[in-house]
Amino acid sequence: MLKLAIAVVWSGALFAQATETKQMDFPSGGTLRIQKSVGLLSVDGWDQSGIEITAIKTGGSEKDRDRTRVTAERRGNDIVVTTSVVQNPWPLRPFEGIRPVSLEYRIHLPRSAHLNIQHRSGQVNVTDILGDIRITDGMGQIALSLPEAGDYAIDARSRLGAVDSDFPGRERKKLKFGHAFGSQSNNGAQHLYLRIGFGDITILSTHSAHNAAQRSGELAILASTRSCAGRCALKQPMPSIESPAAK
Repeated sequence: MLKLAIAVVWSGALFAQATETKQMDFPSGGTLRIQKSVGLLSVDGWDQSGIEITAIKTGGSEKDRDRTRVTAERRGNDIVVTTSVVQNPWPLRPFEGIRPVSLEYRIHLPRSAHLNIQHRSGQVNVTDILGDIRITDGMGQIALSLPEAGDYAIDARSRLGAVDSDFPGRERKKLKFGHAFGSQSNNGAQHLYLRIGFGDITILSTHSAHNAAQRSGELAILASTRSCAGRCALKQPMPSIESPAAK
């Protein structure tokens, strides 16, 4: 099953916003693989069996937004999400966060899913996912919000930034500018492999479903203030964020 909805909303005379939503069946015990994403990425676990992927494209020309594509397809036991973005003029190519079109992803999928995310730059928020998590991010911030009672094997490292965790562990290596944090656990623990080049990694615990939803909102606010993924440079307004409960 695949459902696609597309909406275009004009914001004054300066910026336009295009929203695309895809709904698909999610394979039991499967993995969500996200490749070449940029901007603000939020992944939240829910009770439903399918996956919902919303991509919000803000700014640029209509042609730029049309050329910025977020696709999703099933490959075996995986759902693969790939992003194709407008190429910057060559003087701006070293600056990943400055692009004609800024992207935001809001993804909901079963809590038991596994994640493998290759994020180029920007904020990555993950809330209430119980499967193994692997995230790499070139520049921005990685923030996880996970059940307090979970058993976690953590392997987190920032080359230029800090790692903060609510869960026990130890500093395996502290570099001049970077930070590494790890913990060992029993067989069957949820594995967290987190890597970022420039930026911080935060691993938070949640006490209830209510606190998890509240944390998700806090992470979204954190994203707008600390890792605006090009919006600060472009001085574009943040799109409004709907609560998953309102869907």
